[in-house]
Amino acid sequence: MTIETKTAPTMDGLDALYRTQRDRLRRIAYLMTGQAAVAEEIVHDAFIRVHSHLDTVHSPPAYLRTTVVRLCIAWQQRDRMARERTPYDRQWVDPPEIDEMWDRLAQLPPDQRVVLVLRYYEDLPLGQIADVMGCRPVTVRTRIHRALNRLRKEMTP
Repeated sequence: MTIETKTAPTMDGLDALYRTQRDRLRRIAYLMTGQAAVAEEIVHDAFIRVHSHLDTVHSPPAYLRTTVVRLCIAWQQRDRMARERTPYDRQWVDPPEIDEMWDRLAQLPPDQRVVLVLRYYEDLPLGQIADVMGCRPVTVRTRIHRALNRLRKEMTP
């Protein structure tokens, strides 16, 4: 008589997933939060969440990306509340790859910032962005259009 037990996901599978997805996810999280330490923490939280059901997730990279985006949005909401209560003091130097566009992106509402990061930094099609954000593709198109119009107005002298 054999007893079947459900085995935990292999560490090899998680390790391979971590090696292939970590840098891309950190980039997304950094572009959305503007802070390397926060981005690193969010990515680690996403991997912790996927670990417990790695064997049941259909597409672990998509699951991770969605989790990272949602964790970033939650962080942005908490951060915005904190910033409203305390004055903003920029005490760090941005990495060279982040230019004045980051400052402009940071001024956008979170939903518009997310669609621009996923569309233009991650090159995701509208359907995948809609899946990540839990909305329809037409909503994604509208948010992209509004975000680009807002950026154009701010950049025009």
